[in-house]
Amino acid sequence: MSDSLITSKTNDLKLDINNYKLASLWKVFFARLFDLLICSIPLIIISIFLKIKIGDIISLLAKYLVSFVWTFFYFVVLSFLLKGNSCCKKLFKIELKSLNTKKISFKQVLVREIWFIFIPLFIGFIFTIIFALLLPSNFVKKQAWRISLSLIVYQIGLVIVLFWFLGLMISIRLQANHQSFIDIKLNLIVIEKQKTIVNKQIKSNKILTRNDKHISLNEQPGNFDLEFINELKQDLDSDDLKDKKNSE
Repeated sequence: MSDSLITSKTNDLKLDINNYKLASLWKVFFARLFDLLICSIPLIIISIFLKIKIGDIISLLAKYLVSFVWTFFYFVVLSFLLKGNSCCKKLFKIELKSLNTKKISFKQVLVREIWFIFIPLFIGFIFTIIFALLLPSNFVKKQAWRISLSLIVYQIGLVIVLFWFLGLMISIRLQANHQSFIDIKLNLIVIEKQKTIVNKQIKSNKILTRNDKHISLNEQPGNFDLEFINELKQDLDSDDLKDKKNSE
């Protein structure tokens, strides 16, 4: 990882690298995946209780309208209220930060989610509508070509959406700060907070006694027990007296 969490050559706000680090790509991936799963719940419920008949374009449009409204609320409105972060970003303890402002604007959230969510959603919607229009109401041999064509169109839509998301993931992986194209344009970055490490300093001026746990001289050089020093002085004095007596 580079010393700075920013690739812009301008004098933008730099994040404190002592408090932040680049978010893990796995955390970013699973946070987005779980967000999509949560967002798809209303659509799944509608599909269970509302059986759309073949050729019923109105019901299909209503289904997509509900899906669009919920997606807009979840990824744009709710994310803006959570300071640019989704529920699953909070769950995985990652967050979206702006490199040039303290607060992420509604426009930044909207443009970012248009790129990530609404463009592929719109592509899927268009190809699904074409699929529904081509699909015949009665399955007869004469209409077999329409069935085949509608399935091909539907699969093309799925492939385009798949490659869209795949391209996003590859571009984020190859970028130095794991930013997508739109994040670089909007000066946004996904980060996670560093764990705060508290260094406990050893008090080297504490006087040791015989009851204290032994600490090596490497940890506390020159820190001796006063009682031990007094004993040494007494031993030296007694040795001096003996030497004087012997010399006499």
